[in-house]
Amino acid sequence: MNQAATPLTPRERRHQRTRQAILDAALELINQGGMKELSMRKIAERIDYSPAGLYEYFGSKEEIIAAACAQAEQRLEAYMKAVDPSLPPAQRLVELGMAYIRFAQNYSEQFIALQFSQASGQTELPAPVETHGSFKVLLETVQEAMNAGEISAEPYDVFTVAYTCWAFVHGMALLRLTTLKDVEVDFEPVNRWALEKYIEGLRTTS
Repeated sequence: MNQAATPLTPRERRHQRTRQAILDAALELINQGGMKELSMRKIAERIDYSPAGLYEYFGSKEEIIAAACAQAEQRLEAYMKAVDPSLPPAQRLVELGMAYIRFAQNYSEQFIALQFSQASGQTELPAPVETHGSFKVLLETVQEAMNAGEISAEPYDVFTVAYTCWAFVHGMALLRLTTLKDVEVDFEPVNRWALEKYIEGLRTTS
């Protein structure tokens, strides 16, 4: 029988709150001005803290970026794992795409910061990428769909099909947060329709 977790002390709770405030401030700065806006001094100013005090929580700006991106990846993976595993694999691929877009909308600062940090070389995906978090969820679902004969990859492999699926939803999510952020259109049914048509195009033909 699992034992209940030991309650955090007031000091531990304060430590957690401050650590999260540091991450949130870093994300805000990145979203407002990109990586060039991020510094220990500016983060400290944002949360009314001393720059030296930040080193109790993180050893460097790079550690803060890595922690923020790791948190974003964990949340994204949780969104994707929340998709009903009993759905047929091809239908699950549609729902995984919708989950990815919802994550981007609900955690827009984390999503955009993740793009900035990877583009600037501040973070790297673990190698091999197919063993990593959210992409692994997609890759396994593509494999299930292929094993079930619901989609076909010929002449390409599972990784390549997963890549195209990822690129498809990533483009939609990014457009909604940037170029199309002020367009007053209900994109959710459009996104679902597009994803269903895309997966339908991968279906095995007899």
